[in-house]
Amino acid sequence: MTAAQDLVNDPLGFMDENILVVKWEGDQSNPIDRSHHSVQLYTLPLTKARGYRRNWRHSPLDVYFMAPTGALLSATAVADPHPFDVFFCPFHVDSTLGSVLTNAARLMFTTQMDGCSFGVGSKASTGERLVFHANAQTGNDTSAAMTSAQDRALRAAFLSQGTHIHGILGPVDYRPSRKNTEYAATTFGIRNGNNWTFHTQRFSVEASGNAWVYGWKEVKQFAEL
Repeated sequence: MTAAQDLVNDPLGFMDENILVVKWEGDQSNPIDRSHHSVQLYTLPLTKARGYRRNWRHSPLDVYFMAPTGALLSATAVADPHPFDVFFCPFHVDSTLGSVLTNAARLMFTTQMDGCSFGVGSKASTGERLVFHANAQTGNDTSAAMTSAQDRALRAAFLSQGTHIHGILGPVDYRPSRKNTEYAATTFGIRNGNNWTFHTQRFSVEASGNAWVYGWKEVKQFAEL
């Protein structure tokens, strides 16, 4: 099987053994995306991107990138031949954008998080869920101020849709470490029947010459409904 098939068949297993980077920002003009999207996984040469597990061995890990089907990241990118469908919660600076999750796809992703907040709404009577990705960068000169502004934006966004908040993943949940490393995160959802679980993959990002080096920290669940 290819990497994309492994991800679709066993999302948690794949995210435990690989690093997945999502730079795609989605449809920024649409406040709430109600469709699902065809995406592909891509790899880059080790001279451009490489990964490792943040343990004492620094075991090497494969790094994959996600983008819309057919949208090559660069001339050196190699696309996995098996596209698949996902829900995608879009991102834009100083915006709160959302996506409606139904049973039309099994997986949900959003843009790489490195200071943003992600909110999960309660289950609607129809079985749908609403999620939002919030960024409040401008005018907030501290992490605490940014987080507070994003929390307010999420509550206002869910309230405007008549939906309660079930859970929030904020910077304090994925950014800090005991060694002062600031982690980024790939946040994703998995549908099982009529239920969703939401998880985040935490990893460090460092520049090394012309390459980006990603250090896998952990995958943890932060919401279930």
